[in-house]
Amino acid sequence: MQLHDAGDLMELSKHTYDNGIGVDWTLWSREAHASPFVALYGGWDSRHKFRSMSAEFTFGGEERDFTFSLRLWFVSLTVAFGRIFSWDFRRKTYDWAKNRAEISGEGYGYELDPFDGRTTGIRIFDGSIWLELWSSDSWRSTDNRNLPWNGSGWTATLHISDWVLGKQIYEEAEIGWHTGAVDLPEGRYPAKVVLSRVRWYRPRSRWIVYPKWQYRALVVVPDGVPLPGKGTSSYNCDDDSLYRASFGAEEAERPWEEYFSQFAERAMDHRVRYAGQAWVPAEGWPSHLQQA
Repeated sequence: MQLHDAGDLMELSKHTYDNGIGVDWTLWSREAHASPFVALYGGWDSRHKFRSMSAEFTFGGEERDFTFSLRLWFVSLTVAFGRIFSWDFRRKTYDWAKNRAEISGEGYGYELDPFDGRTTGIRIFDGSIWLELWSSDSWRSTDNRNLPWNGSGWTATLHISDWVLGKQIYEEAEIGWHTGAVDLPEGRYPAKVVLSRVRWYRPRSRWIVYPKWQYRALVVVPDGVPLPGKGTSSYNCDDDSLYRASFGAEEAERPWEEYFSQFAERAMDHRVRYAGQAWVPAEGWPSHLQQA
């Protein structure tokens, strides 16, 4: 849905992920009718953990001058300000960036532009404070001594939660294993499932929230289940195999037979997606396949 009048809901988009659903929308914007502009964005993402919170304030990047974002649990709110600085000033900064790129022979002008390709700001999330100064927005890493901080910018992370509550501890205890088979249309593949319980906690947080055990399963097919290659690049065109997969962690223990079924579903999803349900390996079915 898209409305073109300033002050209205201008854009709404929905995203479906493997482990959740996200919705983004533009609540209000003056971009098309004013300079400088201000825009208000909202979002909802079911993938974020319960009780997760974050905040950030940044300058530059994505052609925005200043951006303030706040996330509380599944909901986010962002206010962006742009074109606050004059076009003459922005042009001068871009000319400087372009000149530095030509001198250093590294990248393009926009990658060094503090208004477009660089970000400066502070982010607070996951119990830490993240500081950035002229940090690169480009996926390319640079290591050029002719540019400040060798071209990659400067970043620092203050792990506040580690200082206050101690570094996170991971514990895992195996509680049993079972042998069985993964059933697929062509037959059965001998398999083993290892059941474990796991938990994460910080040493000085146990008096606030006592860590609960969660249950996890690892399914192993020693000789593998055949899969078609993805065919998205030259290195993944040949047939492949799935040997192991993890499932969990969950607060309640489930029957171990269900994990073999989940393994089979994952294999079939891959086959259907990349080759179709009737796919057959180029060299035929393997010798360790058992007839149902």
